[in-house]
Amino acid sequence: MSITRKLIVFTWLGLMILGFSLCNALTASAADSPAVNAGVVHALAAGGRVPVLIKLKDPDHPVSARSATKSRIRNLQKRFADAFSPEELAGDVVVHRRLARIPWISATISSRALERLRRHRFVAAIEADVPIRAQLAESAPLITADRSFQNGYSGLGVNVAVLDSGIDTDH
Repeated sequence: MSITRKLIVFTWLGLMILGFSLCNALTASAADSPAVNAGVVHALAAGGRVPVLIKLKDPDHPVSARSATKSRIRNLQKRFADAFSPEELAGDVVVHRRLARIPWISATISSRALERLRRHRFVAAIEADVPIRAQLAESAPLITADRSFQNGYSGLGVNVAVLDSGIDTDH
């Protein structure tokens, strides 16, 4: 093998090792900080306050979705709120709702609060709290509702009760 070829191979190997090292370093630091939705960062850059959903974690006692009891969630939410002084929260974090069955909090935050939340040990993720609409692309044709709509039936004035047996995790 020529010297030029050896140089190319060793350079390539060195770059690969450097790339893997950088990926490991970035992954390790990203794992320590919460995931923040890009929409939140963008909206706060424009100024003002943004409605968010804050996902909580308990670094001392990891909680799975199945082991998350109401009391454990309530306790985690209280410990999260207690970690802030009233002065820190004043005007920067306005809590709207503590969700009872999942470890999330609905709030409105300022950019100053975002920086504090990024360093908070109980924060796992911060998502934009945006209204969504149900998409009926799959279900409407499945129950032939599309044909009913075409025939002038809209469901106006009809009361419906939905009894849900659970979640299909494979959907």
